[in-house]
Amino acid sequence: FIQSNLSLPMSTFLGNKERLTPSQSSLSGALSGVVTRAVISPFDVVKIRFQLQHTPIAKRQGGLGLVKSVVLLARDEGLSAFWKGHTASQLLSIVYGAVVFGVFEQITSGAWLLLPNQYHVTSAKPVISFVCGGVAGCVASVVSMPLDTLRTRMVMQRQNEVYKSTLDAFSKTCTREGVSGLFRGLIPNVAQVFPTSALQFGSYTSFVCIHNMLTGRHTLSSPESLLCGALAGLISKAATLPFDFTKKRLQVQGTLCICSVQTGGSARVLQGCSLTPLLLDTTSL
Repeated sequence: FIQSNLSLPMSTFLGNKERLTPSQSSLSGALSGVVTRAVISPFDVVKIRFQLQHTPIAKRQGGLGLVKSVVLLARDEGLSAFWKGHTASQLLSIVYGAVVFGVFEQITSGAWLLLPNQYHVTSAKPVISFVCGGVAGCVASVVSMPLDTLRTRMVMQRQNEVYKSTLDAFSKTCTREGVSGLFRGLIPNVAQVFPTSALQFGSYTSFVCIHNMLTGRHTLSSPESLLCGALAGLISKAATLPFDFTKKRLQVQGTLCICSVQTGGSARVLQGCSLTPLLLDTTSL
């Protein structure tokens, strides 16, 4: 389970003898999301705190940045702070993982059926995965957007908590801002998710195809699948981090932010980038 979310469903798409059905892919994505979310949650919390702070930690605390911020967070708020908003995060992982892999398998199957026979070649797999992965990611992100907003708002709380629980956050957000408050940052979210998901699926497929050509095998071991998924996640997350930064700011501010760069500079848009290699699962939306 503890590997990139791409490992389980994609292994069937790329050469294994038995291919998972859309429902099996949804279940695999949901289960892998639950486990990976529990493991990477502390890194995700720190990344979000980096993105939402008004003064860079490195400047405010004397230059230690990431290491010192972790120490201060544990000292000031306790170890439980690293799992703030974990209920919303787990629900987000389950919903996003189930939808993205179910939709991906469904539309990928349809795409191969509609594609002329002359295009049924190995070189076409990354392209199909790229397009279908992007579409599946957009569908999943829209469906899970309310949970993503609630998770972000729960994580950014410090000692003076505004929300006592995920249900409380949902109730207060709907009461004060309406249902639309749950979808703040939807446009930058979709703008982030399409290339992120497309690059994850497309890159993973490319790495697997390269593996198959080099080894002559058409199946992957768990470590090989993990490596391909990790590399794909690193590429996609690093490429789309600015969109994630803008989305997070919109989710917690409650007002439309025209341009984050004007107030924080381009370096602020890339804040939290040092944590990107640690956040390789598709639920870090």
